Amino acid sequence: MEKFVLEHIQEPICSKKGWNNNCQYQVTLWGKEFINVCNCQPFICTNPSGIDLENFKKLILIVMSFITDLSKSS
Repeated sequence: MEKFVLEHIQEPICSKKGWNNNCQYQVTLWGKEFINVCNCQPFICTNPSGIDLENFKKLILIVMSFITDLSKSS
């Protein structure tokens, strides 16, 4: 998952689409720093198939599990 996430983190698309959200989010993942990551869509893959589709499904399940754990601890 680490390689997959690092390959699919994206720069802000808001300014490219004419949105005025000023997404310039700084993220450090596994010791690698990313500057100007999009807040709206930090990861993107258009029409994923095969391994990308499976990895996005895994990523969604990981995030859902994390959210569930956080809500239970509150």
